[in-house]
Amino acid sequence: MSSLNVSVIVIDTGFREKFGLKSIRESIKPEKLLDTLRSIYADYYIVLPDILYPYQDYVKRILKRYKDRDLIILKGKPKSIMARLLHSLAYNPLSEFTGDNLGLAVIISRRLVVKAWKAKSLEELVEAASYITKLVYREPVSDYVYMVYGRLPKSLIITMLEPLRMIKFAIVGLSGILINLATITVSLSLLHSSSYVSSVFIASVTGFETSLTWNFILHELWTFRDLKLDHSFNKTLKRWLKYHLGSIGSFITQTGTITLLSGYMETPLYQSVLIGVFLGFIVNYLVGRLYTWTE
Repeated sequence: MSSLNVSVIVIDTGFREKFGLKSIRESIKPEKLLDTLRSIYADYYIVLPDILYPYQDYVKRILKRYKDRDLIILKGKPKSIMARLLHSLAYNPLSEFTGDNLGLAVIISRRLVVKAWKAKSLEELVEAASYITKLVYREPVSDYVYMVYGRLPKSLIITMLEPLRMIKFAIVGLSGILINLATITVSLSLLHSSSYVSSVFIASVTGFETSLTWNFILHELWTFRDLKLDHSFNKTLKRWLKYHLGSIGSFITQTGTITLLSGYMETPLYQSVLIGVFLGFIVNYLVGRLYTWTE
């Protein structure tokens, strides 16, 4: 790509703002696209919606293969039952330009921009192309998920779109368990109450609160660091209190599941515990993502 002067133009779709993510500084509104094309000098322009911005390097590699073409419209076709289902629900801001709601990007050469200088819309710009190359390639299901965000419940989309954040959330949770155990052990060694039961109770409360605060700090500094949040003292304290309330929901889900499965349905305890912990984690994550770490 060193011999090609390529400019990546990102269209603001409102996706990142909708989910509380930091917006891409260089993104533009769709109606500003033609003006932007005319104001920037480059051999080729890659137009991407902000929901697919991480794929710019992949698109550049494709451009390198087809750099002799005036215009390339990248199009994907569903290959699986799940992909076809998502295809029927899909919404992609570039679909009106590509003519296909799975179009990922538009690549336009500068000579085409010059040729269509008087175009009043991108549709006219596309019509002025010498020819269009349609690329059919295999896409992972996760790519389709990005394109259906407007048609599915927000909680489901967040769960599907942020696997890395969920992994971080789980890692922090595991570290919290270790902090909890360590705090209880230390607390019991320091307490000299006449009642062992009261010592265990105090140590358990201390361990729970310490691990909860530990988890909250790590989530603030690592798991949800990229979200647009106010980190003033009052706002942080408010999230800390909301995190405590959210943890109650996770606790009720976990204990309720175990009680229902093993207590009433006679499911083996280890199975109900695994299911309860999993459901509790999902609830804890969704409450944290949709309630605690949001403005």
